[in-house]
Amino acid sequence: MICSAVDLHDNTRNPKTDKSVEPRPTVPGRPQEAEIESGEPGMRREGASTGLWARSRGIIRKNVVDPLVFSRHPPWFDAAGVSLGFVIGFAVPMGGHFLSLGLLRLLFRFNFVLAFAFTSVVNPFNIIPLYYGYYWLGSLVLGRPVAMNFEVFQRIMNPVLDKAYFWEVHAAFIQLGWEILARWSVAAAILAAVSGALGYVITYRIQKKRCMRKAQMLGIQYEKYLERLEENAQADKG
Repeated sequence: MICSAVDLHDNTRNPKTDKSVEPRPTVPGRPQEAEIESGEPGMRREGASTGLWARSRGIIRKNVVDPLVFSRHPPWFDAAGVSLGFVIGFAVPMGGHFLSLGLLRLLFRFNFVLAFAFTSVVNPFNIIPLYYGYYWLGSLVLGRPVAMNFEVFQRIMNPVLDKAYFWEVHAAFIQLGWEILARWSVAAAILAAVSGALGYVITYRIQKKRCMRKAQMLGIQYEKYLERLEENAQADKG
């Protein structure tokens, strides 16, 4: 009875020091619970970044790679789309890309899907550092000092990006002032011209080689295959 009373009221037994409490078995190569708990935030961050990268690759493949690989248009049609996408992306403030391409589509024939995809060269993730690069390049070309650091430029640009509609974005962009707009316009013209020209030449060569291989697989002359593609371009404007 005395032993029982002692056992009932003994609260000093510690699982860490009491040998009568069996420790959990460990499995070689398997992390313990404490290690798993401490590593969970890093694992979540790694999983999130992996998921974001996978989604980005899927978007690029769907909107850029597949339209080029499976295109049924002549090389110039796709090349014009890529070129105009770069031109509009670099030369038109973000928010007006779709409208600008829609107006150009009334006048010219080009691959609209590719053009809109390549306007994403300027996007919400890179617009502030990219436009600061515009400011720096424009200052260099115009021979004016770079009087604004990145932090100040970011504070100025944030109200522009906070607008919900494209007309509000453009109105706020114009209000940035001539000192910024002049530099931006010069840099935008340079980047649009260079990227548009390179985009056309490179895309045309790539698509021409692809069409030549396709014509060879079909056992027809390249010129005959181009005639088919021209018909598709006539029927489908992008």
